Amino acid sequence: MTITEVLRQAVIDSGLSHYRVAKLAGTTPTIIGRFVNEQKGLRLSTADRLAEAMGLELKPIKTARTRSN
Repeated sequence: MTITEVLRQAVIDSGLSHYRVAKLAGTTPTIIGRFVNEQKGLRLSTADRLAEAMGLELKPIKTARTRSN
């Protein structure tokens, strides 16, 4: 899954309204709605706040690329 897909699914799975998610993430319900409905992407700073609001943390995983370095 991409970061976008994980964020989108976290919002959906939260069961919270777009208004509540927006308030937790410091953005607007319109931005959250458009993001969830795949009409617009998010700025990286907004994605960071949204991830934090949803309780998500980005962690590295070992892949062939990271092991060969």
